[in-house]
Amino acid sequence: MSSRNEDRVPAVDPSPAELEKVKALNIEIGEAERTKNVARLSELVDDRLVFRTAKPAMIHKADFLARFADPNLETRSLTTEVLHVTPLPNSGGAPQVLVECLVTLDRTAAGPDGAPVVGKPGPYWNVRIWEHGGQSWKMVAWFNHAAPRP
Repeated sequence: MSSRNEDRVPAVDPSPAELEKVKALNIEIGEAERTKNVARLSELVDDRLVFRTAKPAMIHKADFLARFADPNLETRSLTTEVLHVTPLPNSGGAPQVLVECLVTLDRTAAGPDGAPVVGKPGPYWNVRIWEHGGQSWKMVAWFNHAAPRP
């Protein structure tokens, strides 16, 4: 019987083409957030996702996806600038890639009293770790931090 990591490890480390795929997934996850495409977001994030929000709060996949069920959440724009895509040294597990992004958004959500609250436009510095699960790349960790305005 093989371990979970052995089942998840593809035959090779990330090629330049795979790194480009991961870069594109970071743009795609922003678009899925903007359009509240929960099905696609669920495909892109691993069940083990650990997400540190800009508030800051630590949440997991179910909490992350639940945010998009809020009918008062409206994201008018979301842009993701991918700054760096770096393969992490393989330590015998599944290949991982660290991605640094700068995200700017225009979002409104409901406050505690139900009244609309305009979110801070950012930019937000994002550090994301993607892992190849044998079939596809999935985000396993996401650190979000309000970046200083330029």
